Amino acid sequence: MIQAQAVDTEDGGNAPAVEIRVHADPTQLPVVRGIAGALAAQNNFDVDVLADLRLAVDEACTQLIRRALPGSQLICIFHIDEHRIHFAGSTTTENASATPDRGFGWHVLRTLTDEVSMHSASSPLRGSTTTIEFVKQVGGAQE
Repeated sequence: MIQAQAVDTEDGGNAPAVEIRVHADPTQLPVVRGIAGALAAQNNFDVDVLADLRLAVDEACTQLIRRALPGSQLICIFHIDEHRIHFAGSTTTENASATPDRGFGWHVLRTLTDEVSMHSASSPLRGSTTTIEFVKQVGGAQE
């Protein structure tokens, strides 16, 4: 099942935000990639930004899905303005120490984005919540 909703933004409502929730399953990757691409296209970002965003979202979500506990949701939030895209993806994982920042996938994320981080927090109910966040500066948005 896919859920989408508008969410309040941290900047007082200036940047549009979209939140989606899907099963933490590889079959949902095309849906998340498609939404990322649609949001970039809707905001008139050039083709290179659109391609980078789709690849970065795919890699971040893939890393999260690999760590997700069975039955978990993948929650993705996009904050977009004319100069940058902020993405945060999170899911429930087994433990809070699983935060590698090396390997080919992480290199891809560093190459495609301007800022990237991964962090985990213990959950009182089940496992930990692991989040990958990145920022892609746009600068070359088309009008």
